[in-house]
Amino acid sequence: MATVSIGPVSAGPGEKVFGYVEMFELPVSVMRLPVWIINSGTPGPRVAMTAGMHGTEYVGIEAATRIARETKPADIRGTLVVFPVVNVLGFEAADVLAVPTDGQNINRVFPGDANGSPSFALAHFLFDSIRRVADAVIDLHGGDSAQALHPFGVCYETGEANVDRRSMEMAELFDMPFIWAMGPQRGHSGMMISELSKCGIPAAIGEAGDLGTCREEDVRLHLRGITNILKYLGSIEGAPERTLPAPPEVFRNDFRVVARRAGVFSALAPIGTRVRAGDLLGVIKNIAGDTVEEVKSPHPGVITSFQSARVVHPGSRLYHGLMP
Repeated sequence: MATVSIGPVSAGPGEKVFGYVEMFELPVSVMRLPVWIINSGTPGPRVAMTAGMHGTEYVGIEAATRIARETKPADIRGTLVVFPVVNVLGFEAADVLAVPTDGQNINRVFPGDANGSPSFALAHFLFDSIRRVADAVIDLHGGDSAQALHPFGVCYETGEANVDRRSMEMAELFDMPFIWAMGPQRGHSGMMISELSKCGIPAAIGEAGDLGTCREEDVRLHLRGITNILKYLGSIEGAPERTLPAPPEVFRNDFRVVARRAGVFSALAPIGTRVRAGDLLGVIKNIAGDTVEEVKSPHPGVITSFQSARVVHPGSRLYHGLMP
């Protein structure tokens, strides 16, 4: 096995290295991207793991950090490269979504642009680095500090049967009850897993944790998913462990519910709730306590998240759900 490098950070066969890649200058400092490289020195899968794409997704950051700290070269076959916090500036600023310097959601700008603003430059470096060193990708996400979220897996269907099969199997191994299978005509554009999948690299997302918390049970959801996927890929020994009584339910479309009126929002439908079109999800009241809008589901499906903010304006995001 050869030396594996991410920028100036390198690990030879049998080595485990932690270091930083200097990405771009700030007015008085430099943005540095942390990375672990674990090189077993033996043939095997080349796996990349990312977390902290959004600054307050603390559960994924904790799970990625634990895996990186606890894994020794002798524990795996092949290599494991871990980026524990991608959106470093958002993490430092506790920004719920964007890279503060340019206001971009980095997970909508892949494959990025080396000559673009910080989000685009970071996405380009990450995309190019992962495509060079990995043949499978695990991406850890969760509800941000303003979002209540029900755990689910995500994959992207490219139309290439073998890649799509492996991505779906990886998403299933997060052992969460729902999977959102995006595609070219549905879901988000510019996501890291979609762009890597288009390049023939199977990739999957695990979503767990919410509201700016770092609950141990949510961290363990991610840890179980990571371990299952590493077993499936052949990085570590053993068979994946499944706790669900049935395979996860796969959804290929999603819906969003936004406020039409300003006021004080009360969510009535818990995350994980199955809804029909027209079901009441919540209410918006004015400051006198009068209801100004009944928030209803536009489609049948399952509620995966809602925004915890009480004060809303026209266009404010309220709910996200999955549907067939």
